[in-house]
Amino acid sequence: MKNIYQFLKYTFLLVVMATAFSACSKDDNKVTPLTTQTSTTTVTTTSTTTVTTEEFMAKWSQLEVRFTKGHSHGYFHGNPDYPVKYLKTVQHFYFENKNGVITPASNNPTAIRWEGSNDEAGVSLSGIELIFYDKEGKRINSVLTTGQAPNHYQFFFIADNFTAVASNTTVPTQAEALRYKYRDTNPEELYIKGGAGIDNNPNAPKGVLRKEQIGLKGFFEIKRAYVNFDLQIVLGYFATKPAGLTYSTLPANKVMEVKIPIHIYTDIIAEDEQIEDAMREFGATKAEIEKDRNDILSSTLNPESSGTFL
Repeated sequence: MKNIYQFLKYTFLLVVMATAFSACSKDDNKVTPLTTQTSTTTVTTTSTTTVTTEEFMAKWSQLEVRFTKGHSHGYFHGNPDYPVKYLKTVQHFYFENKNGVITPASNNPTAIRWEGSNDEAGVSLSGIELIFYDKEGKRINSVLTTGQAPNHYQFFFIADNFTAVASNTTVPTQAEALRYKYRDTNPEELYIKGGAGIDNNPNAPKGVLRKEQIGLKGFFEIKRAYVNFDLQIVLGYFATKPAGLTYSTLPANKVMEVKIPIHIYTDIIAEDEQIEDAMREFGATKAEIEKDRNDILSSTLNPESSGTFL
């Protein structure tokens, strides 16, 4: 069974790495200004008004931070959401806003778990989406993506408090450990179109990449393994936002910030170590981890069936 799994795993990795360099449709990664977007399902405002920081903080009640394990086709494509207990593909971390006081939800996991890699840049990817809801549970991300808001607001992602785990003795810098890429869309709630033969629903309404960097959608390239750190997510406000601000900028005017523990607990390439790494990380038995892994391998879900394209 181990040999079969190893063969399937490395075959899949080779396919992923090969397709990352394959030619995809030029429109898949085309950045389109806000004024050129049309949609049959969403009307984009052309108002010149901008929500104030006070209005935004008063409006949102819950923040969902959604992490999706994925791979590359020249763009990010999420893996299927397998129904397993430990080796989850899609993970969530929630925050609640109570009269301006932001607190983590009581049922959050102790940390978000990533698989990293010390050898192959671009092999391990994690998508991240920030979704704000009001008290009625309505998605309200549009307050940051319509009108003039994209010219004033931007999320930044700062990694700090790195510690080495397992047999690792090297503590990396943020630049060494990860890299983030903005992939905001217009309209904000829709994913981009996947490539031919990959997107199972190509005729559905799609978003297009926008030129403004907001940070509601994006993905991380995970370049190290066996390290823990805190991911600080900061929303900054600018009277006039400079172009091309890097994702790790710490803005002077912070509207809000949250912090999420991240554990890069294993190396995606080190197949022989992954069961023991997962046992250590989750406090689970070997049988429990092997069940999750076997359930994923034997799943009827097509590995390319996810509709999450960033």
